Amino acid sequence: MRKMVVVTAMMAILAVMLVVGTGFAKPPIQEGIQPLVPGKCCIAGKYKGISVDDPACPVGPKTGSFIMVLHQTDCGKKINGEIIDPADGKVKLTFVGTVTPVSRNCCRLEGQVKGVPGGPDAKCLHDFRATLCRNKSGKWQTKDGVYKDLSGHCCSGTFRMEQM
Repeated sequence: MRKMVVVTAMMAILAVMLVVGTGFAKPPIQEGIQPLVPGKCCIAGKYKGISVDDPACPVGPKTGSFIMVLHQTDCGKKINGEIIDPADGKVKLTFVGTVTPVSRNCCRLEGQVKGVPGGPDAKCLHDFRATLCRNKSGKWQTKDGVYKDLSGHCCSGTFRMEQM
């Protein structure tokens, strides 16, 4: 009888440890994917994307790929970064802006992009905006990005991108 009480007590302790242990375990975070923080947009990282110039572009419309490296401190509202040409790895444009939550899984990205001095887009200045949302795999993506030329030297258009 005493053995049965000891075995039952041990099983109860193991069951409690199992339930409590799994209740406090943190889910694994995939490399490069920021955790979801309520009320904040933790979107820093690398993104691969496609830009499509408006057909009325004065310098010839084109479709191109890009890599965006987005920097952000402590999931704050201010962002900055670089747009890189994946063909040669060179920085083409730099940007500054803000990010604000718009829903549980989406954030609004707004800012200005300018060309790098000495580069082919040196005279370019654009406003941009997009809504980034988390997809089912937990990565940020946008399908509704827009850039508007402010300089009169470059093209306006649309873009889409996904976190790498």
